[in-house]
Amino acid sequence: MDKIKQDNAASGIIVANDLRTGLTVFLTAGGEWAEQVAAAWIVPSEHRERAMQVAAEAESRNLVTGVYLTECDDLGRPLTLRERLRVKGPTVDYLPQHPVESTGGTLQLQAGT
Repeated sequence: MDKIKQDNAASGIIVANDLRTGLTVFLTAGGEWAEQVAAAWIVPSEHRERAMQVAAEAESRNLVTGVYLTECDDLGRPLTLRERLRVKGPTVDYLPQHPVESTGGTLQLQAGT
């Protein structure tokens, strides 16, 4: 399993991106995907291979993408800065606050713009 990061002896959580929403998701003990890290299965080292198999199956069914396991503490908090940022969600608001209205026209580009 080459998608296991860090030390093989530590506990970890399995992280991916939901293909419908693009959001970071975490594998739960029930084999589902949750957007909240609090719901993540804290995978002990002896169950890493099976957990990654479950995650890989979800990836092959195009439910998630970019599956990997990363180390966490006993409370499920990721150890690396990158993963702590991912847990908090997007750092920019990528969804429009107001619906965009179409004018039905075509976009005209002008030279120099």
